[in-house]
Amino acid sequence: MQKLNEIHDDDDNGPRISIRAVQFGCLDYDESTFSIEWEERFNDRHAYAVFDGERREICVKMRHADAPARLSLVAMRFSHIKSLSAPPSRRSQDPSLTIVLSVPPSFESEIKNRFLGLDAKRTRLPHLPFGDHKRVVAFTSFALRLELPSQTALRDFRNLAKDAGLWHHVDEYDCPAVRDGVYAQHVLDEVRSWMARAPWCIAFQLASLLCSLLIRPGDLLSFRPQVRKVQERFGEQYCARFLRHFQERLVAWICYEDDSETVQECFDRAAKDFERRGIEETVQPTNVSLFQSLHAIITPTRIILQGPYPERSNRVIRMFDVQHHDSFLRVSFTEETKLQYRFDREVDTASFVRSRVGSILKNGLVIAGREFEFLAYSQSALKEHTVYFVKPFRVGDTEVNAASVIASIGNFEKSSDRLCPARYAARLSQAFTATDASIVVNPAETHIISDISTPDGMYHFTDGVGTMSREMAVDAYTEVNRYRKRAMNGRGIPAAFQIRFMGSKGMLSVDHTLQGRVVCLRDSMIKFDCPNNRNLEIARVFDRPAKYYLNRPLIMLLEGLGVPYETFLQHQDAAVQDAYSSTESLTKAARMLEALGLGTSFRLPSLLLNLVKLCNIENLGDNKFYSRMLEFAIHHVLRELKNHARIPIPGAYTLVGVADVHGYLKEWEIFACIKAHDSDEVIYLEGDILIPRSPSIHPGDVQIARAIGRPRPGSPFAKEPLANTVVFSVRGTHISLPL
Repeated sequence: MQKLNEIHDDDDNGPRISIRAVQFGCLDYDESTFSIEWEERFNDRHAYAVFDGERREICVKMRHADAPARLSLVAMRFSHIKSLSAPPSRRSQDPSLTIVLSVPPSFESEIKNRFLGLDAKRTRLPHLPFGDHKRVVAFTSFALRLELPSQTALRDFRNLAKDAGLWHHVDEYDCPAVRDGVYAQHVLDEVRSWMARAPWCIAFQLASLLCSLLIRPGDLLSFRPQVRKVQERFGEQYCARFLRHFQERLVAWICYEDDSETVQECFDRAAKDFERRGIEETVQPTNVSLFQSLHAIITPTRIILQGPYPERSNRVIRMFDVQHHDSFLRVSFTEETKLQYRFDREVDTASFVRSRVGSILKNGLVIAGREFEFLAYSQSALKEHTVYFVKPFRVGDTEVNAASVIASIGNFEKSSDRLCPARYAARLSQAFTATDASIVVNPAETHIISDISTPDGMYHFTDGVGTMSREMAVDAYTEVNRYRKRAMNGRGIPAAFQIRFMGSKGMLSVDHTLQGRVVCLRDSMIKFDCPNNRNLEIARVFDRPAKYYLNRPLIMLLEGLGVPYETFLQHQDAAVQDAYSSTESLTKAARMLEALGLGTSFRLPSLLLNLVKLCNIENLGDNKFYSRMLEFAIHHVLRELKNHARIPIPGAYTLVGVADVHGYLKEWEIFACIKAHDSDEVIYLEGDILIPRSPSIHPGDVQIARAIGRPRPGSPFAKEPLANTVVFSVRGTHISLPL
């Protein structure tokens, strides 16, 4: 015991609160009782709470009896605490503290080494290594109860909370502890058995309801006869849509509506409301480039299921009929806050990612009794830690699984890419890039041409940049915009397209010298063999210039090259001022939202501009929803400035680079023509222009080139100005085109 006390005294030199028991559970719908679903009791000095003012968190530390130097932690950020409550002080025989969180805590472990005098990094855990905490961690991490040894300990907790800067007061509120077995093993088993037998579309929504924690599993089971009746009467798809509607009603019921209504009454009202809408078939996107996508969010402690939502499809999704689209699952790996994992100098996040994320990628997921296996990812989605999973399904007599889907993408047997896992995965990701299906290009219309290289042949000026005829560009753009309202609107045909075609990827720019329907692919564009897919897929059209933003690595390079710090500060202050001034009018708000890409899926910028144009409304006054929306937008701007130094630069543009296939430009010359999508004004850049490569990691990634300005009559750029691109020279011994 003396040795144990020494170890205890050496760690956490600050004051601490002793704890007799740590309990996780859930509150009733009206938050009147706390159901204990998991509990671990401790002897004296084996569990305690400390306040970390620097990290702004409460940390509950539990010592392992068989390993005194090993501690398990429950870390709760101050900002994630919704409420703190304790029974009135007259109940001195049962002092306890109930903590309700908006975000699950971080479960961690640490080892104290008093002999070395150093502590190893804390290790992140998906659950506590006590008892069967793993079984309930996904359902009970939003509320915990701490049993304290005395009222003195509770009073000390209040004082320490105040000293640490925790703004929550410990309210006197009697929330009796009960043991209802809400998430008992037999209850969860029965719910999972029901989901495993239900049709997939219904099972997914049932699993989503269970994971949402909006309804207790026992109550969900009580609706089984009614759900079965809805399915038998209206069909599987209708039943699935109704369950999704019921989940939305539960959110409103819990957050905003009358507490006197029971969950059964909420279910009945949701059924009546939904039936009033009429029995309609599942609404499928009319645009073949969209599909209904199911989503799963994997956090450190749980799985959140969402959808289906309409999203841009890709080549793989379009290979299969609509009824098979729900066999694909978009899986995102995030923190409990649904934000990306971030570095923490005190926590070994890397090992946790390997164990939590790595095990799921290797072993797959089980959702509602269906086994999903990792499929692939697109490069852009990978930056957001999002990948595709798929569950096996049948097309006729053929079973489709992850291996068969990958085999259908292309022929890699003769490619050395398979020897390099990262490159092989990058090649597969081409088929998962979000694209719009456009036109079929016949073999006779496809030409493979050589790259234009430096004299020594080491580098290609045209790496990844091919050409296409204007007629082909017109056909492709017309097809892409066939399902879009006001798509072309007299804006003309874009001069450049980002494409995926067969096994090739890259850019296609319009070449006015090509006649008929022609696509010319460079050798550098072809990544693998895929002769059976002749559909030209459009990942992006460049029909307008994008605003230019600085970023942290580029700022570091420019400072090193002599740009004064005050220059960046001036632009940053202007960006903050512009964000706050966007609240002054609908027009300014619309421009800000459009520049940030916020609300574009709902055409929010267009909606605000139409209010100004058609209704002569320039301000919505004190409308709470509008004010809250702009508040979130401003916070987005400030967050980007803080975390990424994303500073807009007036008069600068982000343009896609293409090659001067006509050989008109001299070495270090460029041509850039700017044409906004809502204006006929044409701007020709002239003089010295700073061009950074993206990403910028070396001083050589920032170059100065000379823009030639308005092209001379009869020049290639007078015939085809290649609007909203920057055209690089193919002369000289250096590469000026960003690779």
